[in-house]
Amino acid sequence: MSRHNQSINSFSGNSLSRRDMLRNLGLGIGALGLSSSTAGTMAIGKSARTPARRPNFIFILTDDQGYFDLECYGNNNISTPNFNKLADEGIKFTSFYATMVCSPTRATFLTGCNHERIGFSWIVKAYDSWCLNTSEQTIPKMLKQAGYATGCVGKWHIGHGGINQSGCIGAYPKAYGLDYYCGLPLGHYAHLDSPGKEGVRVLWEQTESMSADQLNRVEYDYNTTEGQAYLNNHTIHDTEKAKAFITAHKDEPFFLYMAHAAPHVPYWAPDNFKGTSNWGDYGDVLQSVDWSVGEILKTLSDLGIDDNTFVIFASDNGSDREGSNDPLSGGKWGVGEGSYRVPCLARWPGVIPAGIICDEFISIMDILPTYAAFAGTQQYLPTFKYDGFNQSQVFLDPNSKSSRDELPYYKNRRLEAFRKGDYKVHFSRGDDTAGLHSGDPYLLYNVKDDPAESNNLINDPSYKSIVDEIVAARNEWRTELGDSLTGVGGNSRRSHGNCG
Repeated sequence: MSRHNQSINSFSGNSLSRRDMLRNLGLGIGALGLSSSTAGTMAIGKSARTPARRPNFIFILTDDQGYFDLECYGNNNISTPNFNKLADEGIKFTSFYATMVCSPTRATFLTGCNHERIGFSWIVKAYDSWCLNTSEQTIPKMLKQAGYATGCVGKWHIGHGGINQSGCIGAYPKAYGLDYYCGLPLGHYAHLDSPGKEGVRVLWEQTESMSADQLNRVEYDYNTTEGQAYLNNHTIHDTEKAKAFITAHKDEPFFLYMAHAAPHVPYWAPDNFKGTSNWGDYGDVLQSVDWSVGEILKTLSDLGIDDNTFVIFASDNGSDREGSNDPLSGGKWGVGEGSYRVPCLARWPGVIPAGIICDEFISIMDILPTYAAFAGTQQYLPTFKYDGFNQSQVFLDPNSKSSRDELPYYKNRRLEAFRKGDYKVHFSRGDDTAGLHSGDPYLLYNVKDDPAESNNLINDPSYKSIVDEIVAARNEWRTELGDSLTGVGGNSRRSHGNCG
């Protein structure tokens, strides 16, 4: 398989013209199909400029947000002017993939690995003591090694220490390269799961002056006036923390991971957003997240660092409740397109083009090596095998071809579907715990043209070679990462960490 560990040419120095950036990425102006005279307008929408330093990175991740849930993806039930601004001033992706559920996506984003490769098959629950292995290279570790300030605000959900959410050094955010963290380690849905504490949520904070084993921990009880006030307005609190981090590091390159706990249930909308949408509590919560995006963009503009900051937004998986995944099939928890395929917007004024819709095949696994390309941190890429591709060429020119051609759709160690190119096969799920799906026939869809997965092509003999090719690719991934349906363990799986 030729999908791992791409080489990236190094950057020299911290001041790069766009032409230098393209050259160092192996993408000269000619590679973009543009003459030097048109590159400043056609490729980037503004005149070319020279960044004063390595770019800042902000990654905004929402929780359980459906593919269709924003105005810029066609939804008219709510007002999302700031998400629209990201789309209007950047790229809207229509074939961007995460995973089927919360924790695997977060671990995949941070490491550039398929979640099965790093032992993250399912959700970290309140009583679980396992976590992301601290031996894994992560985006914040990589960037910190190159002199970046690194911070995360919001939902953590890759390990918390067990039933009391008390934490352990192996689960604390600083163990993964973050200078600063403040947020809810399990998100606002999860509680302590013990009698009498059903309404309790825990807030963690690790400040930049703390050592890796130090942690501030506060409990908020939704049954109290104070706790309810905090949790209802947690989007506002998180946003203020994010703005403070950006402001504190405006004069140096920084990475901010803004991990919203919203719009996951319960739909706790900030007081001044209640009743403001035409979509009930869910819409009100989403409009508060849109406000948060606007506050971050305004902060960048006010500080004069807007043009040197690469902002990406995505959801961790599709919706399974009030949200909409139209026109995709299925939703969270499964292997339909509405589970894995999520909204994604990217904006970097003066560097990536504006107002573009891109249908190239990209995964959240690709963010780590893409950041390395833009920051010149390739020497800090993971030494272990990873699954992401450097997609910098697609961000610079969405007419470029994605480096990604394959994606396995796992559901808790079960390899149930596989996409290669434009086509996707759903496989027989065999005997699950209830014995319901034994002998299910294969299903074949062209998910580029048919994202609703409504036209099954499996009985058309002209597609036999495509099915055979997908099955062969599936078998390679199965050998590497395993498949509980067939009892294959996987020879390239790494273990998660443990706080117990």
